[in-house]
Formats: sequence, structure tokens, C-alpha cells
Amino acid sequence: MPASKTEQRKVAIEWMGLSTKERFDRALPLNDSEMRKSLPVGKTVWNKWVDQFHEQHKRDLIMKCHPMVVGEKPKEVEVIPEEYDSEKYLNDHVDKVDEALIEACDQNNAQALKIYYQLTKRLVERTEVKIGLTADEITRRNLEAERQLREGGYRVAEV
Repeated sequence: MPASKTEQRKVAIEWMGLSTKERFDRALPLNDSEMRKSLPVGKTVWNKWVDQFHEQHKRDLIMKCHPMVVGEKPKEVEVIPEEYDSEKYLNDHVDKVDEALIEACDQNNAQALKIYYQLTKRLVERTEVKIGLTADEITRRNLEAERQLREGGYRVAEV
């Protein structure tokens, strides 16, 4: 475990640049909250480092696209856009969503409680099923009965 905050920040930022597979291969924590606890740092500091990581990542991409060095003619650089991996982004933030859900539940937020119970399979939505004739089917049945009465008349079965 790094001793100083600077070393912790360096380790954290290096970790943020790794994919989930790389983290797994290196036996590192897989999500933000596990990594934050292993350093250990508070949420505020961690979120500040995450923001710094994203800002640095943006700057690096800009520098890759516009490598202007004073006094030199810019070189032609083939820019390969980084593919946005939605699944990786969402998986990296699951712990934040879980924590926010628990906090909302602690504040008795009805919607959050409903989601919590659905996720833990303690709440199953039930749907009502009516068995019977629809309005169209009743109308068809009545018209058919009327037609039969007009054509054949009313007959009483003899006993």
C-alpha cells in the first residue's frame, strides 16, 4: 500500500487506465469502491482523482490530435478515435449506483425502495388476468342469437 497521498493518487490513476480484464489479470480490485478501500481514501478525494484522470485523458487525446510544438511544422498524425465502451463505463460505476440506491432507501425514497426490492427479488409485479368474453365477442354472440331467432323462431323443447 502506497504511503503518501501522491503515491496513492499515482496508483489510483494508473488503475483507472486499466480495463476490467487487465485489473483481473493483475489481481487488482475490479471496481471503484474496492480500489478506494484498498488505498484507503475517502469518497471526496477519490472522486477528485477520477475527475483529474478524465481531464488528463481528454488532454492526452487533444494532444494526440493536435501535436503542435513551437517552431515545428505539425506532423500528420493518423488519429484513431477511441471507441466508447458503454458496458465498461457502466460496470465501472455499478458501485456508485448501488451506494446511491442504498442512500436513497435510507431516506425512505419510495421509488428507490421499490427498485431495491425488485433487484433483491422480494417484490414481484403481479398482473391481473381476466378470463371472459370481450365486448366484441359478446356483441357477436348476441347478433348470432338474434339471427337464429329471426330465421328459426323461438322453439321450446317438448318434454
